[in-house]
Amino acid sequence: MSPYRAMSRLLSLAGPIVILVAAAEPASAGIIRPDSCLPQYKYTKLPPPLHYLTPGGPVFVDNVLHYGFTSCVNLVNNPALDEFGEEIIHNFGSIVTGTLVLPSLPPQPFQVNAPVSVRIRNIDINLLDNIHPFETEILQLDLVGLPIRETPGSVPGVSASMGQTTVTELGPGLFHIDSFFDVFTELVLPPLPPIPATDRVTGRPVPARVVLPEPGALALAGAGLLLLGMARARRSA
Repeated sequence: MSPYRAMSRLLSLAGPIVILVAAAEPASAGIIRPDSCLPQYKYTKLPPPLHYLTPGGPVFVDNVLHYGFTSCVNLVNNPALDEFGEEIIHNFGSIVTGTLVLPSLPPQPFQVNAPVSVRIRNIDINLLDNIHPFETEILQLDLVGLPIRETPGSVPGVSASMGQTTVTELGPGLFHIDSFFDVFTELVLPPLPPIPATDRVTGRPVPARVVLPEPGALALAGAGLLLLGMARARRSA
């Protein structure tokens, strides 16, 4: 049985559907790259599981990985983003994998295509320094074949999936990049109206905060660089 059909079976049970998502704590991270491209990482990982409580029982979406970006756009020295307030729309393809756990069914791994559309706006007031902030907004992130998507910003009472990317020029061909997104999601199971993900305590819509790259990845990368440096030092001794 496909994940979509299994989820649709839940609609046969009476009662409301409540969607719950675990929100991540605010955090910051950064990476040094030879360009200022967005998206600038090989993959992103959604914070701990999305929780959906339906009349048929709890539904979990876990181990979500977003990767396979088909294109990127340079933010610094981009003629379309040179001036304060200028903005562009960047569209690209991607892949999302994860595990869907439905009531009374074994975990079902999935891999789907996910078209993405991101609005990027220059919010750099001081255009002469080497720090360049950009406001970002996810306009579209659909999981093709699954009834889960990023919540459109026009939905009343639900915030847009906003974020920010800050690019610092370190020198010729080197950029330090900090980035995060607050991603609002919703479950779409017609004929019900789309229902936004909400906090399990307050019932209010909440985003999943995605920090790029995740701090754990930075720690592993740092450890690898340290070991590589030690190995080179031994060889040169």
